[in-house]
Amino acid sequence: MTPSGGTAARTLLLGTESPFATAVFEALVAAGVDLVGVGVDGLYDPRAILALSSRDHRTTLASRAAERELAVRAVGDVTHPDVAAWVVDLAPDFILVACFGRVLPESLCALAARDCLNLHPSLLPRYRGPVPLFWQLRDGTAETGITLHRVAPEIDAGPVVARARVALEPGADGAAHDARLAQVGVALFVDAIADDGPLAAEAQDESAATRQPLPRAGDFRVSTTWSARRVYAFMRGTAHWGMPYPVEVDGRERLLAGALAWSENTSPEAMATGEGDTVRLRCTPGVVEARLAREPGC
Repeated sequence: MTPSGGTAARTLLLGTESPFATAVFEALVAAGVDLVGVGVDGLYDPRAILALSSRDHRTTLASRAAERELAVRAVGDVTHPDVAAWVVDLAPDFILVACFGRVLPESLCALAARDCLNLHPSLLPRYRGPVPLFWQLRDGTAETGITLHRVAPEIDAGPVVARARVALEPGADGAAHDARLAQVGVALFVDAIADDGPLAAEAQDESAATRQPLPRAGDFRVSTTWSARRVYAFMRGTAHWGMPYPVEVDGRERLLAGALAWSENTSPEAMATGEGDTVRLRCTPGVVEARLAREPGC
C-alpha cells in the first residue's frame, strides 16, 4: 500500500548496514515510495541481525525494514540463483542501490521492470569509489552533491539521470551529512520516476573522472597548512570512523581525538595546551580547538 502522496513504483532497495543506506531507507519511507524489499550486503543471516537488534535495542537497516514487514534478505553473492529468484518474486519496477559493495550483474539489473539505479554521494564523475564523502571532506570541499545514475558494469560509471548540489556544513557529523544527502537523493529519485516512460540519462565525462580507495590510517592525518575550517569539518565529519588524527606541530607528532570548535582568528601560538586534554591548533588561517588522543601505553 502506497502512502498518500507517494509513488506506486515498486522499489527494491539494495544497501549495507551503513548510515547512508539507512538514511536512504528512511527518506524513501518518508517520501511514500512503495518499497517491496531490502537486500543487505553481507554474508550473514538477516535473522541473526534482527535477533541482535532486538536483544541490544539496536536499530539496523534490516530491523527497520522488518518493522515495516518488508522482505529482507542478505545478499552476499549477487550471482546466486536464489537472489535472482527472490528479485523475480518481488517484481520490482526499480532496483535502487545505496552504498552497496558488490557489482550487480546485468542479468540481475534487468530484473527491474523499469530501471536499476544507484545513489552516489558526490557529483559524478568526480569521487567515484566506496566512501566519497570521506575524501571530499579531506580535500576541504565546501560543497558536495548527490548523483542518481544507472547501474553499469563499471562501478559509479553509469549514465547520469539527475544530480543536485549539497553544501557541507563544517560542524555537521557524518550522520547529518548522510541524512541530508539521502533526502536530496531520494527527492531526485522520486522526481525521476514520476513519469511512466523510460528515464533519460547522460553519459559521464570520463576525462573528468576521479576515483579514491577505502581510507587507511595515514589518510586521517591533518595539517597545520590547512585552514581551520577544513581541519574542523574533516574531523567532525569523519569522527564516526573512530580513528586518531595525526598532526605535526613544531617537529612533534601529536594525535588528536576530535575537534571541538574552530575560529578564523589566528592565535600567536602554534599549539597551546588548554584545560585537561584540550589543545589549540594554529592553522593557515585560523585555530582549531581539539581533544588530544590518549597516547599508547598511557
